Amino acid sequence: MTLPMLKDRVRRPAPTTGGGLPSTPPPEDRLSMLWSAKFWVIALVVVAAAATYLISSQLPATYQSQSTVVVTSRGSSTISPLDTVNASDGLASQYAQVVSTKAITGPASSALGRASLAGNVTASTVANQNLIHVQVREASPTEAQRETRAVAAALVKYIGGSANSQQRSYGRLLSHRLAGLDTAINHARKAVRSAKASTSHTANANSAGATTLNNAQLNLSALIQRKQYILSQAGVDETSQQPSAAIVAPASAASKAYPKPLLFAGIAALVALLVGIELAWVAGRRRTAQWRTVALS
Repeated sequence: MTLPMLKDRVRRPAPTTGGGLPSTPPPEDRLSMLWSAKFWVIALVVVAAAATYLISSQLPATYQSQSTVVVTSRGSSTISPLDTVNASDGLASQYAQVVSTKAITGPASSALGRASLAGNVTASTVANQNLIHVQVREASPTEAQRETRAVAAALVKYIGGSANSQQRSYGRLLSHRLAGLDTAINHARKAVRSAKASTSHTANANSAGATTLNNAQLNLSALIQRKQYILSQAGVDETSQQPSAAIVAPASAASKAYPKPLLFAGIAALVALLVGIELAWVAGRRRTAQWRTVALS
């Protein structure tokens, strides 16, 4: 077969039935139907991706800056390292929930000389550890970084103030415990003096009077040792209950968080591809049904 004859054969239209449909049945498998409509599917994908990219590029941009704060619960000789780590992780989770409240955003906005923060403030822990990611989204990259820096500083100050409050509470509790113990010691001393006086005036000093005096002295000694133990542990307990915080990663240069035209265009292209495949399948089945109707009539 020569080349002109081949071209003439390719250009010759397929035989049709009386209704204008092809005399041969259209493909019924999904792959063949998709292949026959490949140009329509490709066009749909390209148009959807391009339109999404152009539209999302015109949306107002939002920038995000991030800072990292570490929270540490101070340990002591009476607390295991594992308990100290778990306590630090628990404190970080608690403080992360406070970041977006007025307790933090209020001082941060005051530090910036504003009535309130315009950006969206969020915080989360890193894999439930004692690291808190502080994030601020703003329309301006410079403002996002400034607000992140202010929020992180306010969080560190808040944790320090919380530690001071715990210290004062512990001091009041210690004073209350020592006051009760001092009262008991005074009563024990009086009991010892009374027992000594009773023993010195009793002829039988080695019997009941001596036993009473010995018991009173033992009670006084135990109370004094208890007070000394509480005082020795007071400094350790007070220190262990004071969490500390520090900024380990300052506010980063703000990056564009929204919109993301390339990402949105990719998602639109994928959705358009799935829709195009389904439409090609539906259209192919419809052509097959029409051909069968005409062929049987």
